[in-house]
Amino acid sequence: MLNLIHWRGVMIRKRFIWCARWCLFLTVSLISVALSASIMLLSLSKDLPGRSEQLADLVRQNTTMSQQLSEMQLSVDQRLQAQTQQLEHQAQISLRLSRLQRLSLIDAFRVIAVTDSKDSTVVRLQVGEMAQLTSQALENPFDVRLVQPGEYAVIAELVFSDG
Repeated sequence: MLNLIHWRGVMIRKRFIWCARWCLFLTVSLISVALSASIMLLSLSKDLPGRSEQLADLVRQNTTMSQQLSEMQLSVDQRLQAQTQQLEHQAQISLRLSRLQRLSLIDAFRVIAVTDSKDSTVVRLQVGEMAQLTSQALENPFDVRLVQPGEYAVIAELVFSDG
């Protein structure tokens, strides 16, 4: 008869050794995982204050940059508005100059006053004779608002309009 008790004991020992090895391997791996996790958490906890300072610096930089951007945008808007006003002013000046160029067709005159508005230019001037104005009225469109004949000259008020 075979002695199975001896083989049974050998098998139990081998199973025990196998279980002990696996338990030891599992324990070592769990300890290494726990140790690496604790080292990682420790390094993260040490880095967090530095990172929070960096984050606060980045937030401050972001707010200052956004303020600078809004200031730049406001400056650009103001410059654009100023340029637009300047262009409108130049257009008005060229229109007024074109109105006053019509005066060059009158022979001899002396300007007394110039009143300028958006729609018209009123020129008060002194001419030698009324005939100087009547000869130019057909070629050069202007309205005569006031005529004051004098002893030596005629004072007239002319209205130049765009139409």
